[in-house]
Amino acid sequence: MKNNTLYRILVAVCLMLPLVSCVREEKDIFDKSASERMNEWLVSTQNVLTSAANGWVMHYYPEGNQIYGGYIYTLVFTEDGEVTVRSELFDDPYTSLYKMDNDDGPVLSFDTNNYAFHYFATPSGGASMPNQYGESGRYQAYKGDFEFMVVKAEADEVILRGKRTSNLIHMYPLDEDPATYMSKVIALEDILLVTSFEGTIGGDEATLFLNPGNRQATITLTGEKYLDDEGESPSETVAFLYTESGIRFYKPVEIGPYTLEILEFEPTEKKLISSEADLVGSLPEGWHFYNDFVGNYTLTYNDGDATMTGIEIVADVKNKSYKIKGMNPLFDVVATYDQGMGQIEVQAQYVAEPDVTENTYRVMMAAWDSDKGYVNYTTGGLYGMLNEEGNTITWSNNKKFSGYVVDGFLLYYFTTTGTRVGSTSDPWIWSGRESLASGKNQLWGWTTFTRN
Repeated sequence: MKNNTLYRILVAVCLMLPLVSCVREEKDIFDKSASERMNEWLVSTQNVLTSAANGWVMHYYPEGNQIYGGYIYTLVFTEDGEVTVRSELFDDPYTSLYKMDNDDGPVLSFDTNNYAFHYFATPSGGASMPNQYGESGRYQAYKGDFEFMVVKAEADEVILRGKRTSNLIHMYPLDEDPATYMSKVIALEDILLVTSFEGTIGGDEATLFLNPGNRQATITLTGEKYLDDEGESPSETVAFLYTESGIRFYKPVEIGPYTLEILEFEPTEKKLISSEADLVGSLPEGWHFYNDFVGNYTLTYNDGDATMTGIEIVADVKNKSYKIKGMNPLFDVVATYDQGMGQIEVQAQYVAEPDVTENTYRVMMAAWDSDKGYVNYTTGGLYGMLNEEGNTITWSNNKKFSGYVVDGFLLYYFTTTGTRVGSTSDPWIWSGRESLASGKNQLWGWTTFTRN
């Protein structure tokens, strides 16, 4: 029995020897520690970033599902940790610090509040951090990134992945000055005003609709051979951004037997073209330029029985937003521009933040269905369409408050945690309603803005 036991032990030891040897050999594959290899990778990535003489163009997409579309940035990195960032949204560049770090992999971080990135990434918190929805705007901003995992870093392309969104962000070296390149992108946006396109993809009938407001493109094959059993055409929607010469989708779009990613704009014939696509564009009826809405107006409300004078629509973020002045001396109403439809829009919004030293409330401008008596605190509001002569904006329900017809706005007090307190009082009332005994916070039956 003892001999058998000893024999089994010897056999087991012999069988384990090759495994021990393999483990030892695997440990010897790398001649440097993991931390040494990571440090070399970080240094190598920084060398790539700083080696581009004119910097990089970045295709930036906030939000994990790209619901706001994409934007062009340019970045110039220095060896001492500074980065100068340009964005198509702002006239001036922003310079801040960047760093390379290890967080389960190499990370490029813009963590010193570079406004070009933090516009999308940081919740607005007052006058120092406004966005297109005002100084109190979005409590989660646009869910954008300012920290990126480095997926690839080579001289011809850098690929990043947003830590917050997981979006793939591509960067390419610039062959010209960043300011010059950005001016070309902005010039393209100014002429690519067409939103609806018809034509062919690979010889098949197709349509393309661009929504510049959220930068989403919808592509549809309309030929009969692609109709399904219910008579529906195949359609794909994808985020896009404007380049210096056309548009580029967030990822290649596969529709039918075709794949599309980059479309060049031919301004003379208003075409978007590629090796497979030939699409001719047109504008929706009633479409107007962003600047067409700027001016002085008189608001008619209460279904035509009352007016408010001294209204001024002022340009804010180009092709994005306006400020409407004169509705109350303490705040401006933020309006947005729907470039796809060529219309202006006013939605529910916060118009004033509390003074913490006085323990006051937030002031909300809520969308109101005055007939049914219901309000909406998020997306309900009014669309404004400018007439052909350019002297009257006619307002109508934006149909975003499902089941209700918004025709005006109420001012309410809210706590900082979002709990409604009640109707506002002086001085948080609408201009021209100071003499009323009640209803000073009510403005219903918006019908027109008439240009003065």
